[in-house]
This record gives sequence, structure tokens and C-alpha cells, in this order.
Amino acid sequence: MCSDLDVKEVLKDCGGELMDPRTSRIKFSDLCYPDKWIHGGIHIRRNDGRLAVIELTGDYLIKEDSNVTEKNIEKYLKTVELWNSRDSTWEEDWFHIYIF
Repeated sequence: MCSDLDVKEVLKDCGGELMDPRTSRIKFSDLCYPDKWIHGGIHIRRNDGRLAVIELTGDYLIKEDSNVTEKNIEKYLKTVELWNSRDSTWEEDWFHIYIF
């Protein structure tokens, strides 16, 4: 994106759920790695069961049992505060969206 967007405003009324990277993970594949793991993110499920995952850290893990970094846990905890705040905006200038 060319400028910061208020993530809370963009996702308003989408039913998104902020997921803890320490307890939530999804496996997917691409051309370079047969197994990648997204830990946490924002999950939005459609009525037909399809899932969109907005990955916010820019990191993914290649092994299922890899530990989430302290940096990612700190970002999640900061994001929880912004997500739950009624008075604060949550601005980001990039994120990845995966559709499953």
C-alpha cells in the first residue's frame, strides 16, 4: 500500500478474529517450501467455510514445531491493545493476505 491504513476501519464488520501466534497456526505450501506455517494473524471465515488469514508480522515458519519469536509475541501483545481499544487507530502500511 502507498500509505498507512487503519486496519480496524478496513476490517470493520468483517467478523475478523485476532489469533494468538503462540496457540494458532495454519499450514500451507508454495513453490519453494512444501510446508510453511503462519502463526496467529487475523482470521476471517466466510459463510461457505473459506478462510482468509491476514498475516501481520512478515514472518512464517518452515517447521511445525518451530517456536514463535519474542519479537512476534511482542507485536501480537501490542496489536491486542490496539484491536481492543475504542480510542486508538491501528495503522499498518503492509500485510499479507492468504486465502484457504
